Amino acid sequence: MDAKQVVEIFVEQGLITEDDGANLLLQASNSESPIEQILVDNGIVSERGFEKTIADSIGAEPFDLSEFEPDPQTLQLIPSGLARLHGVIPISASGNTIFVAHTDPLNSRSIEDLRFALGREIVAVVSFPPTVRALIRTHFGSEEASISEILESIGGEVTVNEGPDEQINDQAVLAEANAAPIIKYVDLILDKAIAARASDIHFEPFEHFYRVRLRIDGVLQEITPPPFEFREHIASRIKVLAHLDIAEKRLPQDGRMSIGLHNAQKLHLRISTLPTLFGEKLVVRILSNDLEKLNLDRLGYPASAQSLLRESLEKPHGMILVTGPTGSGKSQSLYACLHLLNKTEINIASVEDPSEIQLPGINQVNVKEKIGLNFATTLRAFLRQDPDVLMVGEIRDHETADMAIKASQTGHLVLSTLHTQDAPSALVRLRNMGVATYNLASSISLISAQRLVRRLCRHCKVPALVSSSLLKNLGWQTSSVDTPQAPQFFSAQGCAQCHKGYWGRIGIFQLMPITPALQNLILQDAGRSVLTAQAEKEGILSLRHAGLLQAALGVTSISEVLAHTTH
Repeated sequence: MDAKQVVEIFVEQGLITEDDGANLLLQASNSESPIEQILVDNGIVSERGFEKTIADSIGAEPFDLSEFEPDPQTLQLIPSGLARLHGVIPISASGNTIFVAHTDPLNSRSIEDLRFALGREIVAVVSFPPTVRALIRTHFGSEEASISEILESIGGEVTVNEGPDEQINDQAVLAEANAAPIIKYVDLILDKAIAARASDIHFEPFEHFYRVRLRIDGVLQEITPPPFEFREHIASRIKVLAHLDIAEKRLPQDGRMSIGLHNAQKLHLRISTLPTLFGEKLVVRILSNDLEKLNLDRLGYPASAQSLLRESLEKPHGMILVTGPTGSGKSQSLYACLHLLNKTEINIASVEDPSEIQLPGINQVNVKEKIGLNFATTLRAFLRQDPDVLMVGEIRDHETADMAIKASQTGHLVLSTLHTQDAPSALVRLRNMGVATYNLASSISLISAQRLVRRLCRHCKVPALVSSSLLKNLGWQTSSVDTPQAPQFFSAQGCAQCHKGYWGRIGIFQLMPITPALQNLILQDAGRSVLTAQAEKEGILSLRHAGLLQAALGVTSISEVLAHTTH
């Protein structure tokens, strides 16, 4: 359920104040629990009280499922896949009408879709959503079971093409790609990936087997694969959805598509194909347009880091750099900054390769190298568009770096990214690109380095004994304003609620403002070690120490911090 909608209902009915609502939304954004469970846990309402409040607001009937046992014949009225997809469980039927309990009773669109799919009237009652979810799992099985069912149907309904790939008729492959079992399988994999909060789906052909993996919380996990013989059909189906050329199997291709979810959210999928020795590998990246996630607290910025970042964003000009390796969350941080700056009176333009999140009110351009539309060319065009804020997806070469520096010196705030290990290394990297030291010293206002570490599961994390000598060897300090008074470290255990003891990820950050002392060192062509020493002298925490702070708060484990940071 949409947390904001639920809170608004409770405020309108006088059950909570607006301040209470704001605190609940903040709690929901930083929690794994749904908003309905948070309301119950905080003693604001009981489960029955929640049902009545929501039911009264939408003109529906509340229904207590706590001791309800669905009739087997009634359950058969809705196919298991549809029930899971729309989050419903049938509770009774009368004539052409099916009464269902919905995991999201505020989502009228889902009911309309179900009505259309079944050709019957659907009436939703309001039950406590966690109870509905539990009944769906109990009576409609797991995703893996559904996949097995579909795989069985594939074997009987899809014709396998014999012979080398080059001899396969493209029209035949296209026809089979649009066959119902293949469509069901691809849709189910997408649904499963979204439900598991996966960031990427990998479809990988090898000589004798086909592998499907999901990247969840930064770690790849294998799921039940389809038969090897259907790799072409699956690849073609995904390429059809992304409007790619199914006949082109020799060259890589990139495409995009959008899908709507039953909760009215929209996800954008980026598809990349790669010709390998044994067929086309496809990677589907799942991109969310949920602007509520673009929150500095939710991303993991501590109070001191937020203060430094906001101070730099308030400056009328200068450059802010976000650094880190691929997959460290740099784009999310930049989008969060743009979200803060996105006001009617500010003209913002961004150039990306490609854009990952569509931000209303911001002029976003994708680079197209084939036609000469690169970062530098687009930046020149931006400067003729009366911009206030410019975002450059990545500084890759001297020309782009030079244009970005000049833009920051001519009254524009510029945000960009670099691939470096830490904040001081960014200065060395730009210098190696040929940027003059006096330009670096005068234009850059803040450099932020970051990593993503996995969050410990709150249901199963266990206290960990950490010796003071180990902490000392790791460089633990107690001088930071963000250091907890009584640190308690935890380790991962694993339970049914998580993935090997972890659930979700959070950022760790090293924010280095360019002070007069650092400016002098930049002008002297100081190396990374000298810059790092000065940063430490000024109280700037390393990534390792920032990670240890999150571990001391019980958010992540020391082993996770050590896996993603160096001294």
